[in-house]
Amino acid sequence: MTHRAALCLATTIIFAVPVVRALLWHPLSISEVTLSEKFARVSGLAHVHTTYSDGSGTLEDVQLAAAASNADFLIVTDHNTLSGKAKEGYNDTGLLTIIGSEISINEGHILAVGLPVQPYRFSADGLDTLEDIHGSHGLAFAAHPEHPRNGLRWTGWELPGDWGIEVVNGDTQWRTAGLINLVFSTLMYPFNPTYALLRLMSRPSALQAWDQTLHTRHTTALAGADAHGPQQIAGPLRLPLPSYKTLFGLVKNHVLIDQPLSGSAVPDIDAILNALRQGRSYIGIDGLASADRFYFVAESEGRTGTMGETFAPANDLLLKAGGALPAAAIVRLLRNGQEVAASPPPLELSTSETGVYRIEVDLPGWPIPWILSNPIYIFGEQTQNKRAQASRMPDPIERQAATILDNFETGTTFETVSDETSTVNSLTTTPGSGPDGSFAAHIDFELGTPTPDNPSPFASLVSNGTRNLSSFQGLVFSVKSDRTYRFTLQLRDKNTRAPEQREIWSASVKSTATWTQVTLPFSRLRSVSPQTDGRFDPDATEAIVFLVDLGGVAPGTAGTIWIDNLGVY
Repeated sequence: MTHRAALCLATTIIFAVPVVRALLWHPLSISEVTLSEKFARVSGLAHVHTTYSDGSGTLEDVQLAAAASNADFLIVTDHNTLSGKAKEGYNDTGLLTIIGSEISINEGHILAVGLPVQPYRFSADGLDTLEDIHGSHGLAFAAHPEHPRNGLRWTGWELPGDWGIEVVNGDTQWRTAGLINLVFSTLMYPFNPTYALLRLMSRPSALQAWDQTLHTRHTTALAGADAHGPQQIAGPLRLPLPSYKTLFGLVKNHVLIDQPLSGSAVPDIDAILNALRQGRSYIGIDGLASADRFYFVAESEGRTGTMGETFAPANDLLLKAGGALPAAAIVRLLRNGQEVAASPPPLELSTSETGVYRIEVDLPGWPIPWILSNPIYIFGEQTQNKRAQASRMPDPIERQAATILDNFETGTTFETVSDETSTVNSLTTTPGSGPDGSFAAHIDFELGTPTPDNPSPFASLVSNGTRNLSSFQGLVFSVKSDRTYRFTLQLRDKNTRAPEQREIWSASVKSTATWTQVTLPFSRLRSVSPQTDGRFDPDATEAIVFLVDLGGVAPGTAGTIWIDNLGVY
């Protein structure tokens, strides 16, 4: 055999072996058990994109693929939009669709569900966004926290509130799999697409960050497909993988609800989201084996509870995990992120030690756990209260003005300014419109539509003039609007490297139909100037601007915002 022929044979064998493996592989069979429990079980998919943002499939395409994967529910989270909200609910396939959004913020991306359609756009500030989500009684999850790209990787670990973590993300899994694995999986895909994608999965590094967060507070783990459908490479060419259908068969969120789904959308959505909020759920890599009959419970003093629940420490407390599992499965019990027991199913452990207990179920030959449970919490009352406090959003800052910069009573330094496509009032103040019947400044605006010549429509209230605010910590003012908006407050300071030698520092402000006093520390300001000098200089403040633009509302939005008693504290 010639050297060339030997090389061809070796290459053929190298590529033939994985193809044969793909052809022969099938999901593992599971044991047959009957579960006795008080909950109904539903399984579903989260973090899915459609043509409402950067997905390649319509909402209807995605719904058909989800129904074909035997999902009970589908959570669609297109980027920075709730455009599909009118189609939320059940469709002809019996699938329950929940419309959320993937919101881009400075700290990464947040998956938000359970939201009404908002008359404003979310701020890029993580604290603002979490306040808006919690104010709407929605759920928030840090998206793809281990993403390899800066800007997508989660950095908001210190943000307050009761937000969960997407510990398994489909997009991150393939991005971190390595080039060689991608090549071989692409080769296998036509022969066994499920096996090809499973080969790309590894143990998520986000599990470590999740365990660290669990030290402080209750935190629900979620699995996200991050499915975009077949992707366009160049021009009309589309890579025919991974399909929505294949992705939806890989990983599911299994949720325990109080009653079987009723077929009525509103109560059923509430039931699923409330269970996710509590952490009464687990993640299953269903492509490896059906994971719909796993249990993890605690028993103590005649009470039985499951994932997401809290127990007081007791001498008779017993943890149990098992279910319909493959014969080769190993059940691992972790306390505060450290393994304390492992055995073939079922696993039982009596413990009186406090901590956060969760389960991982491993299958031989696979690096990613087949099942990841949400925790059962074992803590005394004092610790429970401390952890509950850590999950709450902070109270708004309230300060009284030390000095009033403008009460808008006898003239003002502010004037209204807009671009050519927008309209704004010319009279800056009006009598009787303030919170106590006094004069107040106002912006009557109608935001224009972006054009090539005017890509950023705006309407604003501007006061130019040098001010030394170095003796103060921030601004205080009152605000009201005809409906809820988000607009921007800008302070501009001197910076010789920035355009026009001014640097722009901004923060988002929320206004409602009720007069509200806003306290804005200078520390909340972020620079929007590429040539930032890295610090806001209150002693060189050259302008104060109240700005309505596309960062807060949609083109064509018309309304009124009133501002009064602008001061510093």
